[in-house]
Amino acid sequence: MDLLIGTYSQPILFGTGKLFQGKGKGLYLCAFDGESITVRSVLPMMNPSFLAVDEDRGRIYAVNEGKEFHGAYGGGITEVRLLKDGTLREEQSLPAQGTDPCHVAIQPGKHWVGVANYADGSVSFFALDAQGCLSGRCEHFQHEGPEPHAHSVLFDGEGTYAYAVDLGNDILMRYDLTDSGVIMNPEQSLRVAPGSGPRTGLFHDHGRHLYVIHERASAVSHFVRGPEGYIQESMISTLLPDSGCEANACSDLHITPDGKFLYAGNRGHDSITAFALSDSGVPERIGSYACHGKTPRNFAVSPDGKYVLIGNQDSDTIAVCRIQENGALCWIRNLDFPTPVCIRFLKDGWDRT
Repeated sequence: MDLLIGTYSQPILFGTGKLFQGKGKGLYLCAFDGESITVRSVLPMMNPSFLAVDEDRGRIYAVNEGKEFHGAYGGGITEVRLLKDGTLREEQSLPAQGTDPCHVAIQPGKHWVGVANYADGSVSFFALDAQGCLSGRCEHFQHEGPEPHAHSVLFDGEGTYAYAVDLGNDILMRYDLTDSGVIMNPEQSLRVAPGSGPRTGLFHDHGRHLYVIHERASAVSHFVRGPEGYIQESMISTLLPDSGCEANACSDLHITPDGKFLYAGNRGHDSITAFALSDSGVPERIGSYACHGKTPRNFAVSPDGKYVLIGNQDSDTIAVCRIQENGALCWIRNLDFPTPVCIRFLKDGWDRT
């Protein structure tokens, strides 16, 4: 199985005030055989901390997280091609129109990519041409409020709208995607518990369910789509009451390809919490499993549903875990890797043109 790994490659000043020293070289193309990760090629790049992949058109979009990019204030977005010989080639880079871009996603219709700029709390939508190239057109929106921190962009399955998850303002701000452009739609946005810090989320079962992970509350909320939109049905902690971890900050979440299990990352507790999803989509906590490293920033479920790879940002390792029949994780080993912060599997048979 092929996969892409984004790393911090340069120093970056986090919102906590900590200056973090990236140890990676940029964007890595690797092969995973169930036990080891082999690097096939490396594309030097500034802090590609999140990746979105368009297998159909052979495009990779990476955000360049930071407060200065190519001599200009703010971060960037870089378009990459994966060539037939297995090398990565940078096509072009553009300013992200905001500081510390930390997430990028592709609209299902593939006309737009959305970028969340964490530090200044703004969202940028970049138009794509028919080949998937960044056209240069950008529609930029600044979130208002006491603490705007846009952390991710979630496109619905039809590509008709997107939620920009604002961690600081505790809102999923809705944006409608029309033939003429992008329109902010506050009236149909989703408010969550004050202080919970929504970080990212995902749609499930053709959009019938929406799961959101909350960095500050260490919890996952479950929304169900009704006639008038999404209604929150439950909110469940990623930690047990006796976990002994008071400084946890949730990070990432993913669902297995068969839709049976949901996993959530815990930084501080340094674990992955597993949930079983009932037929009605209700998450039921199975347990938490050590990631055998420090600060699981991002993780990925393999396309065959057999493995979870966990990027331990602060210990320079990737933990390899096997998914058990009941959804529990069985740690196999740690693999050395410099500052891994985003892991993306590629579909088998992707035509590398």
